[in-house]
Amino acid sequence: MTNQAFETQAQRAEWTWATKARSVVGAVQSVYAIGGSQLEQLSVQQVVDCSFKNKGCDGGSPSVALTWLKQ
Repeated sequence: MTNQAFETQAQRAEWTWATKARSVVGAVQSVYAIGGSQLEQLSVQQVVDCSFKNKGCDGGSPSVALTWLKQ
């Protein structure tokens, strides 16, 4: 890894499914960055909307979101 600084935008929110989705997206972005890949700007809203088994904004599981992102 080079001496580049990788940073994602911090956001403040209550511990809701959207907050969990932000954590998932941040973790995935970090893995890509640590692995030397280009830092991808992933969409938290897409994780909330499209991670089908996560009940949209009515609750969700970070592990289900990670499984969905692997597809």
